[in-house]
Amino acid sequence: MTEANSLSADDTQSVEGTFSRSSLILTALLVVLYIAARVWRLNASCLWFDEIFGVHAARHTWGGLWSFVAADLIHPPLFYALLKIWVAAGGESLEWLRLFPLLAAIACLVPFLLLARELRLGVFATNLALLLLAVNGYLIKYAQEVRMYSLLLFFTLGSLWLFVRFLSAAGAARKFPHALTVCNLLLVYTHYYGWLVLGAQAAFLLFKDRRRLKPFLTGAAALVVCFAPWVYACVAAAGEGGGLAQNIGWINRPTPSALLQFYA
Repeated sequence: MTEANSLSADDTQSVEGTFSRSSLILTALLVVLYIAARVWRLNASCLWFDEIFGVHAARHTWGGLWSFVAADLIHPPLFYALLKIWVAAGGESLEWLRLFPLLAAIACLVPFLLLARELRLGVFATNLALLLLAVNGYLIKYAQEVRMYSLLLFFTLGSLWLFVRFLSAAGAARKFPHALTVCNLLLVYTHYYGWLVLGAQAAFLLFKDRRRLKPFLTGAAALVVCFAPWVYACVAAAGEGGGLAQNIGWINRPTPSALLQFYA
């Protein structure tokens, strides 16, 4: 009976080891799929207007870039600043320019997997999420555009991972989340929608964990202070120009039939 139990335990360990190796292989294959889907036809199309705008912004001096992007009003300057450094390092060939958002998209795998581990997702759930991430058409498209959206995804995933760590760390209610604050600062300087991520985190703490709300809001106040110079630059630029009319003035007011078609 003892021998039978011993064999059963050995067999169980062997099965668990095999399952672990199989899961690891599957994860690796999904990572390959994720990368391959974004590399395929990476340079099939030429740069379009918004991508050209980014390259044009990167050609300015540092001071000129700040003013030029502020006058456009609709995006913060971090992506354009990083693109300026990227162009200075490798030039303006189509292959080199498209490599920048591609690498940002690939880098998203790191905070994604860290977030899955922090949430204690099982192997199946993690691989399923990775599969959905790998084949998502929107994510593939924007991983191939010289725009800030892959960078937005990277900092969003990083923010969520650090936020979950902030929730689970012992004694976190008394600690200032420096890493989370820095990541969120980079997030909001990448895209204005980053503020929605912060709002969602604050709302979660308000309803679920108010002990940690105070240190989080302290970090949020620091973000507001750090973001204030950009707000001032945009307000000044809007006063000198035509406001958002330059960006959305060409869009016709939607008709009821257009709204129905959109939601259909």
